[in-house]
Amino acid sequence: MGSGTQPLIRLTVPSPTERNRPTQTPNLHWKPPMFCPTLRPAVLLGMVAVAVTLSGCGQQPATSPNGLTKVKLQLNWVPEAEHGGFYAALEHGYYQQAGLEVEILPGGVSAPVTQQLAMNRVQFGVMNADWVVLGRNNGAKVQALMAPIQNSPRCLLVRPETGITSFQDFDNTTLAAKPEDPFLEFTRRKLAWPTKNVTLVPYLSMQAFFSNPNYAQQGYSFSEPFLARGQGIDPVVLMVSELGYNPYTSCLVADESLVAADPDLVRKFVQASIRGWEKYLADPQATNQRIAGLNPDQTVESLQYALDDIRRLCDWDPATQRTLLPMGTMERQRFEELGQQLREIGFISAEDDSVFRQAVNLKFLPEQPADKQALEQ
Repeated sequence: MGSGTQPLIRLTVPSPTERNRPTQTPNLHWKPPMFCPTLRPAVLLGMVAVAVTLSGCGQQPATSPNGLTKVKLQLNWVPEAEHGGFYAALEHGYYQQAGLEVEILPGGVSAPVTQQLAMNRVQFGVMNADWVVLGRNNGAKVQALMAPIQNSPRCLLVRPETGITSFQDFDNTTLAAKPEDPFLEFTRRKLAWPTKNVTLVPYLSMQAFFSNPNYAQQGYSFSEPFLARGQGIDPVVLMVSELGYNPYTSCLVADESLVAADPDLVRKFVQASIRGWEKYLADPQATNQRIAGLNPDQTVESLQYALDDIRRLCDWDPATQRTLLPMGTMERQRFEELGQQLREIGFISAEDDSVFRQAVNLKFLPEQPADKQALEQ
């Protein structure tokens, strides 16, 4: 990632590889802090406390001339398949049918989702679950409302020339990554990298991966492997979730102030978004055309590749054309496990478990696992 603040809507769409660029040049002797010092980007974290004091003070969503409630959704990245369900809800009129006029704002290298929510500039946002917890640890009152992607796409890509085929033999290689991302510290401890010959370098682009046969880098399983294969490289893809770090991805989120002030609006948006994700997984063509038109770095081919992998991550059953769990399902237990992991690796300092227990709100989901009632108590 680049440093410094960025405008809410960027006029140029960054390369897909920028998703993992560090917000600053990392210290190669970096040690994890006692609390998370950065929330994409670091320079904006100081705004959280100010934003929180202003939360709840903004105006309610406006009404358009046609009687629809105007709503803004802030993405955490540029339009890609990981946001496909939200665009599908827009493309197929599900938001409009719910009485909503929705504007989806693209993110970028420095998408300030948490701050935009807290200051009531947008009503909803998209974040991964670990960043929701980290945001609450830093004072934000953001809550996850539904999780379309059940399993994290976070992975390590390894050049096949290294001979590495699993995490167990991850040794004697160079890894490009951004140290402020908690998955890296979790992986470092899990695999005992300090006792192995793993050299950490900044992740600036995929060019080093393309040119260096003894190389590995972080990525998303539905993005960077596609780019590597386009260069004739068939990478070994190691899923971080297999190590036990598996935050929900592309969660729909909102600030607590909106949840309390307008639960009917929240319910409408959640349910229309769920319909959108169900549609996208089953019938993506029109939505992929829309996304490709918004993001010149995406093609219908790359979006289809990503969708095939997202279906796997969503536990989508092609026989029934549905996910194994109801779309959007979240479990409080997974947030508690995630919070404990973030505490153990030094990314959250709060002794109060509410930092992660209040990071999830299940009441707007139409269906949940059988233990929903117990989880809500």
